[in-house]
Amino acid sequence: MYAPSGSNMVQRPDFGLYFEVSAHKAVKQMAELHITKQASAQRQLDAAIRILFSGEDVLAVHTVVWAAHSVLSDIDSKSGKTAQALYADTLSELRKTYPGIPLPPAAADFKWWLQEKNRSGANFLKHADRDSGKALDPSTLSTDHLLLEACLICRNLGFEPTHEMNVFCRWHLAIYPSQNEDRIITKSGDVSEFDRDQQLEFGLFLLETIGGR
Repeated sequence: MYAPSGSNMVQRPDFGLYFEVSAHKAVKQMAELHITKQASAQRQLDAAIRILFSGEDVLAVHTVVWAAHSVLSDIDSKSGKTAQALYADTLSELRKTYPGIPLPPAAADFKWWLQEKNRSGANFLKHADRDSGKALDPSTLSTDHLLLEACLICRNLGFEPTHEMNVFCRWHLAIYPSQNEDRIITKSGDVSEFDRDQQLEFGLFLLETIGGR
């Protein structure tokens, strides 16, 4: 993990933070907080998960998720090919699950295709210089899947998953089950069959009750 240079740096890499302590100390130490790119992405993902489960506006959630996803993708591009392996695994699973649908031939093409799809929604929410007259259907954003992808990239880069990430990944499995083991059955029925508000309420319940904090 990168540490800013300087003899006055107090490092806490376990938090992804660095404190720059002033050389002029009186009664108190004056400190300026520094945060790494990795830690900033993790905090954005955690915040996005909390506001998603709180039922807040999906447009705000998507904007925060995309910012974190972009940071993690950039880190991965600099450090190796973990995300490339993730896209290859996802592409393989999609071919098995949906053999009839057209898919890009290789993992690199699949990654580009997904990122272009996700980038269009994110750009709509950030810019209006070229498309001020356009409109967006929020249901096309696939925010849940983008958030899952960001959590997986974070994990595959070797960062410790947070409580929020672990809960979200389990919730995502229950909402979009690919096999029976993924399902969560409650007294009210299968979570994947709940309406959206109930699914988010269940996510908040998991966040507040599953151990890890």
